[in-house]
Amino acid sequence: MNRNSEIEVQNIVESVCPDQKLRAIYMSVISDGIFEANRYDRGIWAVRVARGGVMLTVAHYYVCTVDSIGVWLALDNAFLRTEENFRNYLPSMEQLNKWGWKMDEAGAPKAYPVYKDRSKRTDFSANGYYSPGKNHPEAWKHIRKLFLNLIYSAIYYGQDMDKDSPGLHCSGFLKYVRNRYGIALPDPLYIAQD
Repeated sequence: MNRNSEIEVQNIVESVCPDQKLRAIYMSVISDGIFEANRYDRGIWAVRVARGGVMLTVAHYYVCTVDSIGVWLALDNAFLRTEENFRNYLPSMEQLNKWGWKMDEAGAPKAYPVYKDRSKRTDFSANGYYSPGKNHPEAWKHIRKLFLNLIYSAIYYGQDMDKDSPGLHCSGFLKYVRNRYGIALPDPLYIAQD
């Protein structure tokens, strides 16, 4: 695939998500992740596009994947902690499930239920699929907060970005989202320097 080709990206994105309304939501979700990662470090994120879908990498981690199943997200796992101060302002697993986010099950094929931090001992994410429904505008406010918090954690507490990730970045995806959805996505630092 030509990673600079907007047309090739469009064909892949539209084949993995033929529903126009869902596709617009998915492009908005992945764009939120790009903007947040770029806020902290313009050289620590990349977007890959392959026949299977679109993957946003931040630091060492896939944080958002759009594929034929839907949109997969890594969320800050603070909502799993039981301390009272977290329960007061973060949604519960039950609320997340009602809003359409379901955590990957450990041991399931192709499941990555958690990511580990730099020490490789402590979990810092809860990963799963989000199925936007009619309640998306309200649900996304809460899920988005956990998604953006995870991006911060991935950058500052996670493992370093793989040295091959910048070379796999697909600038055609950025062109596609800019032109098709009017979202002014930035280029990563390593592209701006080329």
